[in-house]
Amino acid sequence: MNTRCPICGNDTFHEEFCCCDHLVSGKTFPLIKCSECGFLMTDHPPQGDALDAYYKSDDYISHSDTRKGIMAKLYHVVRNYMIRKKTRWVERYSDHATHTLLDVGCGTGYFAGAMKQKGWQTTAIEKNDTARNFAHDHFHIDTFPSLDTFAVHPERAHTFEVITLWHVLEHLEGLNEVMEQLRRLLTDDGRLFIAVPNSASFDASVYKADWSAYDVPRHLWHFAPAHLRMLAGRHRFEIIAVKRMPFDVFYISLMSERNAGCRLWFLRGFGVGLCGMIASLFDKKKCSSLLYVCCENH
Repeated sequence: MNTRCPICGNDTFHEEFCCCDHLVSGKTFPLIKCSECGFLMTDHPPQGDALDAYYKSDDYISHSDTRKGIMAKLYHVVRNYMIRKKTRWVERYSDHATHTLLDVGCGTGYFAGAMKQKGWQTTAIEKNDTARNFAHDHFHIDTFPSLDTFAVHPERAHTFEVITLWHVLEHLEGLNEVMEQLRRLLTDDGRLFIAVPNSASFDASVYKADWSAYDVPRHLWHFAPAHLRMLAGRHRFEIIAVKRMPFDVFYISLMSERNAGCRLWFLRGFGVGLCGMIASLFDKKKCSSLLYVCCENH
């Protein structure tokens, strides 16, 4: 069991429920909940190379770039739309002359490539060799394998005006260490963009342990809005905007229904997704995934 909650520092937890890894192993992993702040964590996830093995699937689209099957096709359609939306968000909330951007966990590099096309000096971090090589070969992006080794170089301190993590923070070990590395790399007036699944969302409440965005054991941390705000404040970041990622609910709901073996998975998943999208229009905290735009709180 984790010894300390990375959000509040508490050392007592209880098991909430167990989730199944539908992508690779079929194994179940417990999710534990902090008794103080309610933060959810995957208990005893595999470490290092053992964890890397859980990403080795052609169905892990952000690494393989596969277009086989209906879910992969839907993923690419939504991704193309969201790349345009992400680039607009970045340009709206950053106002710098030099345009330096670090994309952490770039996957196959489509977003980083789009920013480069817009004239940004783009650098990326990607642990997976296949995805990293794809990003480098197709978009000619300077791509590095590790945030840890990248961030320690003194000449890189405070050099990036924008740092983005699109559904990446939930994968990274050493949560507080990662936040300090990001702070070290960001310029004093820079912007940090963090998009994560929302464990307090409408669809999470519907599917519970079957919610596909728990994605154990690849997702180590399961954020609700209050927890992301607490984590940001702990590292002297202020959240200046929260944005809905409206189409994630459809993909997550469809995956949840399919993983559960529902014969009418597409219809049921679309219906839950539609209800979730409508619910989030009235309450942003019901949205399946949220983007947090942060700046340093001096």
